[in-house]
Amino acid sequence: MFANVDPALDWPALVAEAGLLADGSASEVTSALLEREKIGSVMVPELGFGLLHAKTTGVKNAQVQFLWPAQAQEFAAYPGIRAVVVLLMPADYASYHQKLLSSVTTYMMETTNLQQAVFEREERRIQQALSAIYLELIRADMA
Repeated sequence: MFANVDPALDWPALVAEAGLLADGSASEVTSALLEREKIGSVMVPELGFGLLHAKTTGVKNAQVQFLWPAQAQEFAAYPGIRAVVVLLMPADYASYHQKLLSSVTTYMMETTNLQQAVFEREERRIQQALSAIYLELIRADMA
């Protein structure tokens, strides 16, 4: 899921937006994200992105969202944050869901095709990078 959102959104509004964009129960996703954020927020301005993630009964499948500030380079309330990555995992997740979402986080922490595509807002390249990550995990499991 790719979305351009209001660059003036504060953190609770950004979380609510991620809940609305999720394929599932918006209220359950929002609640799970807010609960997870109480443990600690993951904003990495030096790397240019923020991360929202949670396990929730509000989704049936693992989901990844990429949120960008519409018509702006970064979020007004979060200098340096050029994108927010939202990772949602079903409460009854399979181990491959967790591996996949963990890999997305890892690839965002380094200069990779995924990170570059996210910052350049190139949806097709993001899909290709995610496919490559998925195939890499399948190959690793088969080895």
